[in-house]
Parts: sequence; C-alpha cells; structure tokens
Amino acid sequence: MGRIDAGSILPQALSDPDPQFDTILPRIRRLFYEAGGDSMAVDAFQLDSILNTLLKEDHRLPYTMVSTDACRALIAMRNDRYTGRLIESEFQPMWSLLRCWSRMFAAFDPQRAGYITCLDFRILIEQVGRLHHRCT
Repeated sequence: MGRIDAGSILPQALSDPDPQFDTILPRIRRLFYEAGGDSMAVDAFQLDSILNTLLKEDHRLPYTMVSTDACRALIAMRNDRYTGRLIESEFQPMWSLLRCWSRMFAAFDPQRAGYITCLDFRILIEQVGRLHHRCT
C-alpha cells in the first residue's frame, strides 16, 4: 500500500483508450443526447449524472461516484472551446484520463474507503509527476 511502482505500470495501459469504449459508445451517445439535446453538449451537472450512470454500470473501475465539482474540473481540462460544456467527441479522452487516475488512486486506497491519507497523497502526487505524460 502507498506506493506505485512506476516501472510496473505500462505506458500503454494508462494512455490507450478503453478497449471496451466502442461497446459503451451507443450508451454514451444516448445519455449525451438525453442530457444535452441536439447539441450533445453537457454541463457539469449533466456530466455528473452521465458519469455516475456509467460508473455504476462499469465494474472494471474501483469507484462508482464522481462529484459535480470533479465534473467541473474534468470539463475545464478537456474543453478547449471554453464553453463550460463538454461535447460527446471530447468524452473519450476524458474517460481515459478518469480511468487512469482512478486506477492510480485505487493503488493507495486498497480498502476502497474513497480517501487516502495526506502522506499517501503526497507520495501519489510525486509518483504521478513521473507518470503524468503517460496519462495525457
């Protein structure tokens, strides 16, 4: 617990798209259309609903909830148009990034409590700095 062996994490495992993304893509498109209408653009509240629906259904990820504030941050990181909304085509890179960070966070949270200690967080951030280029 508390250490990520940077050598044991394969770069392609962090940066490659979700191999099952094509399987869930029709579901994603439907959720985006239901939330955003014809524009298929969603704000943080709508993304919160979409992500939490997908995370509850996808048992490969260790966590099943994302906060609205986290959704705002995800949109800010991936929204190059500065609209405060995420379009469906921007979702896949964001989904890959979320999966990457979720797996790294889970390495420090083996009990799946949903939080880590300050010391583990510091170690995580140091190690992520070495792995960051693999996640983006």
